[in-house]
Amino acid sequence: MPYRQPRLSGRCVRRVFARSLSKFLSKFLRIVPYIIYRIYDYLWLRLNLDRKCIIYLAVRLLSILPIFFYRIHADAARMARHARGVDFFGRDLGEVVRKNMLASRFLPVSLAIRALGVVMTGSIGNSVHRVLLDMDLFQYSLLSQRERFAATYETFFLPSAMCLAVLYADSNKKMRRVIPRTYELFTRFYLRLLREPEALFRNPMPPRIIERGSRISQRSRLALRNRNTPDQ
Repeated sequence: MPYRQPRLSGRCVRRVFARSLSKFLSKFLRIVPYIIYRIYDYLWLRLNLDRKCIIYLAVRLLSILPIFFYRIHADAARMARHARGVDFFGRDLGEVVRKNMLASRFLPVSLAIRALGVVMTGSIGNSVHRVLLDMDLFQYSLLSQRERFAATYETFFLPSAMCLAVLYADSNKKMRRVIPRTYELFTRFYLRLLREPEALFRNPMPPRIIERGSRISQRSRLALRNRNTPDQ
């Protein structure tokens, strides 16, 4: 007669399940603090890395500042050569086109450069700088997004992207991990410049990074500001 295993009762099954569940929960609760610590450590490092990437971007782009203005002058001169004749008021049409292009392209690029300066120093400046910034933002708000893109893509975005590409090609392993994140933050910075310039100057850092950046003491900001000012 074949041997038949006795059927397990429901009480026995529940007891085995409760015992295995209690073992699992006891082991899981032991590693919960470690998981929370690792998540907090990752978020803290990520915010700190993003802040360093933004400051690194500001330093590098401000170092190639003449390239932006040379590109603007070159584009304006090229467009002026194609414009011939005189306008309704008898002025040289090429000179009118050149001045209009300089006026329309200097404004967005200068706003971007001033925003990068705010990233480095942490402040817009005194009341005079704030008044000038409000006037420039008002003129910039009159431009459509298409006009903003046309004025900044070839004169600001492309030189900046080429600068990051050159830095990536000549960098070490550590910087090759940093520069892609810097480029991602730069694209967000550029999109905010096109869509919401007022919010960009209220908070040049992304919202998550500013929480980390707000913890910087006033002493470090003053030290950075005093380092950039010449000795009297």
